[in-house]
Amino acid sequence: MAGDESAAAPLRAREPRGVDGARAQCLLDGSGTELMTSAELEDVIREAAALGFPLAVHAIGDAANRSALDAFEATRDAWQPRRLRPRVEHAQLLAPEDIPRFAELGVAASVQFSHHAADRELAARAWPGRSADAYAYRALWDAGALVVNGSDAPVEDLDPLAGLRAAVLRDWLPEQALTVEEALLASTVHAAWLTGEERRRGTLIPGHLADLVVLDRDPLTIPPDELGDVQVVATMAGGRWVWNPPPWD
Repeated sequence: MAGDESAAAPLRAREPRGVDGARAQCLLDGSGTELMTSAELEDVIREAAALGFPLAVHAIGDAANRSALDAFEATRDAWQPRRLRPRVEHAQLLAPEDIPRFAELGVAASVQFSHHAADRELAARAWPGRSADAYAYRALWDAGALVVNGSDAPVEDLDPLAGLRAAVLRDWLPEQALTVEEALLASTVHAAWLTGEERRRGTLIPGHLADLVVLDRDPLTIPPDELGDVQVVATMAGGRWVWNPPPWD
């Protein structure tokens, strides 16, 4: 959620769905936990929009995601004219018919690439026979959704390279893998746009914040199976070297 954190906090605390992995969920079969109805969420979206805040809705489970999308659709008159950029956090386990709705509504799918690997065993138990609809990064991307990747730290390690590898080198549900370029876009350009910072970060161009790492090889040109061997050579923050400045061997 972009904007002043103190103003955002009361709204952000009222999460409509569980956010604690695949165990905290709301499913179309009636199982799980519903913490906020779609109608109640509509009120929160309108309240946030009136204050100029795009809402981030945590949703795990096909019912949770549908409820969130329904609420965003019902309140488009409140947030779209203000050019707000709402998102569904996690977007885990989607009914196939809801996947195209992200692009149709202009709601971002703010996912965490590392989750599909970390949640693999838990998701298999929680969603027997439904795993093909979980962590559907490729399906969302191909449907035109804005897919944004985050680390979800401290739940997962704060390691962007781990997220990149998880998106590309999927041995579980490999049909939902992304290319290296797509995963990088989701982690940089798309993330900056979603938070309204596309004019100051997200791309390596003059005038943008120089928050970057130097890698020992180009992830866009090496074979994908070498991504696990990529190492960070140096780190720059705000245009200053903060770890291992040049010259390098």
